[in-house]
Amino acid sequence: VRSEVRGGYAPTIHLLEAGHRRIGFTNGEGWIAAAAERLTGYRQALSSRDIPFDAQLVREGDWQVSSGHAHARALLALPDPPSALFCANDLMAIGAIEAVRELGMDVPGQVSVVGYDDQDIARYTQPPLTTVLLPNYEMGRWAAESLIAQVNGGVTRRTAMKMDCPLVARESVAARGLF
Repeated sequence: VRSEVRGGYAPTIHLLEAGHRRIGFTNGEGWIAAAAERLTGYRQALSSRDIPFDAQLVREGDWQVSSGHAHARALLALPDPPSALFCANDLMAIGAIEAVRELGMDVPGQVSVVGYDDQDIARYTQPPLTTVLLPNYEMGRWAAESLIAQVNGGVTRRTAMKMDCPLVARESVAARGLF
């Protein structure tokens, strides 16, 4: 099991350290544990910098490009829009980048965007997408080793392991002056 709370915290802190104070968050469905934990991390990061949580900046997506696009457009249409968008996966972030462009704005000049998963396509977006690395290989290896140990040793207890999800900084985030 990966540490989804840290996965929500790290990109939010990265944006805060770049000077962003209004950060829109497009998450996955709230009933999915990973999405709930990423929201917790987002909220903890804001709290650590004494920035009040604004529910109007959080949207529930469905992990697809189209929901990232729709929610980015809605967030950027707010009377006080965010200067940065954090999407709970790279597909929604790709949709967000396109929405920013359609609105005649620049990524990262006017709106910074961060994704999650570090899918291969994240390196090839324009600009390349800052994202959180989801350690798929390590997670698969741990799962396989755990299964083999259970089969060989008759171990039936359930264990969990937290894995770091480091931030991969690319060009989709720019520094913003403090407000």
